[in-house]
Amino acid sequence: MRLALIVAVVLFELVVLSREAEAQSRLADARSEITQGKEEKTSYSSDNESRGSFVGGLIGGLFSGASATDDDCSSGATDLSGSMILGAVTAPWSIPRAALHDEGIDGYFGEYPFSDGWNGFIVDQLPQPEWTRQWAGRFTSEYGNNFDGLNKTGGRLQLDTTPRFGIDIEWDRRREELFAGHDTLWTGDANLVYRFAQNKHAAFYTGIGVNWSADKHRGSAGFNFTYGADFFPGRNWVVSSTLDIGRLGHSTLVHGRATVGYLFNRFEVFTGFDYYKVGGVELNGLVGGLRLWF
Repeated sequence: MRLALIVAVVLFELVVLSREAEAQSRLADARSEITQGKEEKTSYSSDNESRGSFVGGLIGGLFSGASATDDDCSSGATDLSGSMILGAVTAPWSIPRAALHDEGIDGYFGEYPFSDGWNGFIVDQLPQPEWTRQWAGRFTSEYGNNFDGLNKTGGRLQLDTTPRFGIDIEWDRRREELFAGHDTLWTGDANLVYRFAQNKHAAFYTGIGVNWSADKHRGSAGFNFTYGADFFPGRNWVVSSTLDIGRLGHSTLVHGRATVGYLFNRFEVFTGFDYYKVGGVELNGLVGGLRLWF
């Protein structure tokens, strides 16, 4: 009887330990990717080798093809290739600016989008109405959940100015329910941004900054590139999207989000999806919250 009891206790402990090990799937793996990057390095290096060979072959083919022709054709092909590459690289900035007919006019702001009878956000009218300001801000509070034990609460502060420079700061507390307790990890970023295309119905911005993560044991950081846009398609409707690409610790970070919101005066109620991948670990989920425009 005593032996049977001991065996039962041992089996129970093994089950508990196995369940705990299995439960540490997301935040623990994300923390490992950030601090060590082991899983990512193999795939990343192999991807780089394949990309490098492809790009090298492509460039080699271009130059070898050029050398087989006369000097005039070679020069023309090189100029054409250079123009195409330059156009492709600058398209994410040049196309929105052209589509919004942005002629470089300074943008001013009301107290919030669609305020004072204005049908949009940026006030690009000349002369500027008396009720406009040279800055605008918004503060976001949100909750996210993947409906599988992982949730987050977070905030975001964004400031815009007439000279088009601004700041974009975001922070999230991620919490994962485990078989025996829970795990937490803070993540976020801070960026200096520039609004490169604008009219009253849309605003595109881009910038650079830093990604970061922290828990009770350690903290990590890395470079971040951000690109985003806000759209104001109709009265009180707001569509927002952001893409962050960079590094966090020893791993690559990709963070994208898209939300749709409706304004009640200066308060926006929104919902959407948040995609967060560090190394080979994804911490995605639906989000919803409240945004204060001020």
